Amino acid sequence: MPSIADTTTRMNEFAQLEANLQRFANDRATARGQAPPFQINVQVDGETVARATHNANQDNASRAFTPVPAY
Repeated sequence: MPSIADTTTRMNEFAQLEANLQRFANDRATARGQAPPFQINVQVDGETVARATHNANQDNASRAFTPVPAY
């Protein structure tokens, strides 16, 4: 339960920071007579990211351990 409260608090703080930075960028752009910067949102499937991470870790592990001859 405390971790959920902490995560929610941090999420709200980051959202407020992002809103402030966006407002600042828009104000500076309009002051110079330029169009405000555009924003791109990217949504990624969590399963795809997890699978790619797992495969990368597996590849890294196979490269890290090489067979050593035992006499």
